[in-house]
Amino acid sequence: MLKFAEPYNRIDKEKDFATLLSREKLRFNPIDHRFLQVGRSNGNSGWSLYLSASIAEVEDMIKTVLSALKRHNVSFRIPATLTAAKNILNGNFGAEHIGKVTTVFPIPTSEVVTLAKTLIQLTHRCNGPSIYNAIYLGGSVYTQFSSFTPRESYPMPANCRESWPFSDFIPAPSPISAMILWNRYV
Repeated sequence: MLKFAEPYNRIDKEKDFATLLSREKLRFNPIDHRFLQVGRSNGNSGWSLYLSASIAEVEDMIKTVLSALKRHNVSFRIPATLTAAKNILNGNFGAEHIGKVTTVFPIPTSEVVTLAKTLIQLTHRCNGPSIYNAIYLGGSVYTQFSSFTPRESYPMPANCRESWPFSDFIPAPSPISAMILWNRYV
């Protein structure tokens, strides 16, 4: 009789991403069973970066970008394990997390552009899912303006068009206009 529980548990422990952070000498905090967070979210509004990858690419993508994230001294979040990554990609942690294998919390605008360019170069071969309500920058990098008030994240707020920081490599998208459906705004 085959016993599948033990090999699958062993595989998941081998894909514990805490070891990757430890190898880079990064301090981290576990966020329940789902995420490992390096640094803190400063709670400020700004441009967040997200990295997407297919389940087959998750570990390699994280290994590839860790040194750049460390070098830029940014706060970020990755899945705790390969199983957590699968749950992110499948939407089991909520639709707002689908595709967000790595989240880089807002940093100053001048730094976010430099980091975005670096991450685009490092992830140009990754093929993860699109991230809903975020703007694609290149590689597997997406961005979203985050206000860090509950449920308020926007791909492009109307008042940020003039301050679009990525215009030297991608034109500013149009702000989302309100749609009227059955005489209601949606």
